[in-house]
Amino acid sequence: MISLKRWELAFCLKLHGISFQTFFRRVSHSGGCVIAVEDSEGVVFGAFTDEFHKSHKYYGSADTFVFTFKGPDGKQPAENP
Repeated sequence: MISLKRWELAFCLKLHGISFQTFFRRVSHSGGCVIAVEDSEGVVFGAFTDEFHKSHKYYGSADTFVFTFKGPDGKQPAENP
């Protein structure tokens, strides 16, 4: 179950570099995690998981979800067929 906690920035490309290994080291086993990404076209998308660890399989709980926001043109991003 999701509980309210103080938000803390765990990883930022501008602060921590582009290493995926650094990303995993900084967010693994940190409890709940929101990942937000802005692509080159300005579309923001991401995910929430109540636990975060490196895995080669899908995992999550009933509280895990993915999200997207409308792009800068006000339209929903294109979906893959």
